[in-house]
Amino acid sequence: IPTGVKEYSLREVESASIVLIVEGMARNVRVSPSVPEASAAASQVQRGSVIFLGAGQNMSFELDDTSKFLAFRALCII
Repeated sequence: IPTGVKEYSLREVESASIVLIVEGMARNVRVSPSVPEASAAASQVQRGSVIFLGAGQNMSFELDDTSKFLAFRALCII
């Protein structure tokens, strides 16, 4: 994600995916639609965090514009 971007969203896809945080920190992490059975969602992620997104879920978060942020999303389109 380019430096200077303050908010970023990952769109929903038709299959489950994982998001791997490699560098940086994000706050106000929101996953929707939320799943009532899921454990408490992280409000902040950092290097080493792994987020599971179920099929049809999207994720948005706020970035600190002074640091780099690098994340990868792994998914299988069926």
